[in-house]
Amino acid sequence: MLFDDDKYDQPEALMFHWDPLFWEFGPEKFTYSRSSLQEAVLAEMKRHNWKSITAMRYDIRDGTVGVDKVLKNHTAAWEEEDGFLQHDEFVINWYMNLDSVYSLFPEQYFGFFTKAPDRRVNVNDEEVAKLIRELAKSEGADPQGWSTKERAQDPAKELQGASGMPFAQPVYGYVAQWVSEIADPALNDGLLRHVDTFLSPSCEKDGFFYSFNDSQSDEHGNWKLVDLTQGMHASGVPYPQLDSTFLENHTICNSTARVCEGDLNAANPPPLNSSEYVCHEVYPTDLTVLNARYPDYDVDHLHQTKQFFMLRRQLKDSGEIATRVQFQGLPNSTSNYTCRLEFVLPRLELQKISGPNPSFNIYQVSREAGAIATWNEYEGERDALLFGTVNGQSQALERTRNVGGVAAVNATACNETLSFRMAMMYDSLSTPNYWEFSNVEPPAFPVQGFRIVYGC
Repeated sequence: MLFDDDKYDQPEALMFHWDPLFWEFGPEKFTYSRSSLQEAVLAEMKRHNWKSITAMRYDIRDGTVGVDKVLKNHTAAWEEEDGFLQHDEFVINWYMNLDSVYSLFPEQYFGFFTKAPDRRVNVNDEEVAKLIRELAKSEGADPQGWSTKERAQDPAKELQGASGMPFAQPVYGYVAQWVSEIADPALNDGLLRHVDTFLSPSCEKDGFFYSFNDSQSDEHGNWKLVDLTQGMHASGVPYPQLDSTFLENHTICNSTARVCEGDLNAANPPPLNSSEYVCHEVYPTDLTVLNARYPDYDVDHLHQTKQFFMLRRQLKDSGEIATRVQFQGLPNSTSNYTCRLEFVLPRLELQKISGPNPSFNIYQVSREAGAIATWNEYEGERDALLFGTVNGQSQALERTRNVGGVAAVNATACNETLSFRMAMMYDSLSTPNYWEFSNVEPPAFPVQGFRIVYGC
């Protein structure tokens, strides 16, 4: 029995935190004892004419017979509606669509949806939506017009700050599910058109997903953010709801979906075109640790490892350690593919990181496939072009983990072999800046470290 102890009948023994997913609500806190919670449940059942589900019973513990009255009223109420189940044995649908859900919808989405000229619908972030509401009320501007959004876009950038509650921003996948249940089908279709245009729908090994992207929008305010939850679940797979619809040509993995065709393991897949989005992930063939203490070592890999990443720096040119990362089997330079270098943050317990600022630079270098790397070669490339950086400060890493744990470093034209060398950015007057972990690729778990993504 739930709460089968006298301690739960003390005042405020039970506490519920209400912190809802959708924006403009909560958080709130509600406290009860076991008895007052039971009273609240029964009061709500009575308010809804006993059309509810009896899920709590304390007569056995308290020596009462309240359940007799509850069941009598409950059964009678549902019999008036021809029972709790429909003829198809599913729960009666009409009771699950409350009028309040529909009546609140226009007020809730006001300012958050903008219709684009190509019939897609964009979800605006909170600050843009607020300014659109102001323009609509003060000037009569069209709250769903693209020109209204453009007017709100630049001023909103100056107002954006850290949110004080989780999920304060509308999250596209959940918004799409919400709209599919209660809104006009045209609005839902517009959201799905935007998804197919901007969120990189992809299939791999018969699994449909949206590629991770930690940028909320592009320079025009088009929503692009995809966290791991959205990418794998929300908006990715249609699910049956009373009013749900999805486009006939929506990119869902099935026997006819163009996105699911092709050889996912091909080194040179067919030329990219507008109807084909396939995410390919390629993991390093080699990681070579370069140690300043062994500048000419070219016999084998230091520490006898080819998938180990290590960087160290205290004082420049004094015991410094760098790493070269090489990828092979990528599309050739004539394929017109763009290769994106991504860094999947290692698990906290599967890495060693220390120092005041273990941030590091990444340089793209030209190397033959399988070529030996030495520290002296690294020293000779000090003027190599900077490709990207990874912020190793704890606050930056925490922000990245909170949005899926994948950092997109930079992108370049694909080539059959791509090589990068990585080294710490800063000296340290105290503890050396240091970072080590093993690069792990599927099917091993957890996946972590560097990878190249192309085709989406």
